[in-house]
Amino acid sequence: MSVMTSAQAAKRALSIGLIAWFGVTILAVVFAFLVADIPGAWGAVVGSAISGLFLFVTAAVAIFTSKAKQNVLGVAIYLSWLIKIVVLMGALAWLRNQTFYDKPTLFLTLLITTFGLLMLEAKLITSAPVLYVVPDER
Repeated sequence: MSVMTSAQAAKRALSIGLIAWFGVTILAVVFAFLVADIPGAWGAVVGSAISGLFLFVTAAVAIFTSKAKQNVLGVAIYLSWLIKIVVLMGALAWLRNQTFYDKPTLFLTLLITTFGLLMLEAKLITSAPVLYVVPDER
């Protein structure tokens, strides 16, 4: 196993995460359609899209700030988290009065895909062979 840079680890987590997200989205849409028809499928699509956006933004920030100092990475991740929360609140406020989707399906899909992708991303990042110190070049 070769050593990776933090950017390579984040890119690996993003690519595997997007593949997993796509597969979970298809399963969620099919299951939701069988349970709650078209509104269920829309609920699954919207819930999964929100969690996929969270995954993408977090990984993109990690990739773009991988060469920066650790405190810059921390600030960037924190600010992206705040922006995601504001966007989530706005999206949920808009969705509150919409009738094209099934609300329980959206909630369950959002919950399951978000936590599942977070666990996958955490596992991929923490198990990546990344050097934490740079050896002396003598």
